[in-house]
Amino acid sequence: MNSFFLLAVATTSPAPACAYNYIDDTLGYAAEPNVTFEAAALGWFFKGELIQYRDGYYAKYGRPRPFAPFEIEPVGKKGNIPIFIETWQDADAPDIVYVMAKSAGCLFQTYKRQYNPMPPE
Repeated sequence: MNSFFLLAVATTSPAPACAYNYIDDTLGYAAEPNVTFEAAALGWFFKGELIQYRDGYYAKYGRPRPFAPFEIEPVGKKGNIPIFIETWQDADAPDIVYVMAKSAGCLFQTYKRQYNPMPPE
């Protein structure tokens, strides 16, 4: 007679949260989410408006994706919301930038550079 044993393990640990430190302009992990630097509840984010970084305009692209804090770095701001790029990108004219959509799960929204945009009014 063959025996079969199945062990299922469930975890209740939440996904890590990200925290932006405005004093030293860094991103790290936090025990709890902090909505202070999240864009998800802001009108411009919800409406899908263009954001500006340096001389370029960027449009929301795709769905939010997770990043570890060491994979991206802050390079600018839209209001009090930091704008990030991946650490390997050139900060002068990146094709892609990110804003923190949700600190829970370290979710960042992609914004893709638009080369012939209609600037915001």
